[in-house]
Amino acid sequence: MFIKGHNACAGCGCALCMRWVLNTLGKDTVVANATGCMEVVSTQYPASSWGVPYVHSV
Repeated sequence: MFIKGHNACAGCGCALCMRWVLNTLGKDTVVANATGCMEVVSTQYPASSWGVPYVHSV
């Protein structure tokens, strides 16, 4: 559900954690994320690394 191709650093703990969490929660998950590292590296227009609905909240 967290798709390869994001711009996080190689071996980034946050990216690995998101992949594991989303694989555990399943495809019916909606992610709400505040501005931070994961938001910046995974949502660069026009691409997204999220395979589930993603909402950026401030």
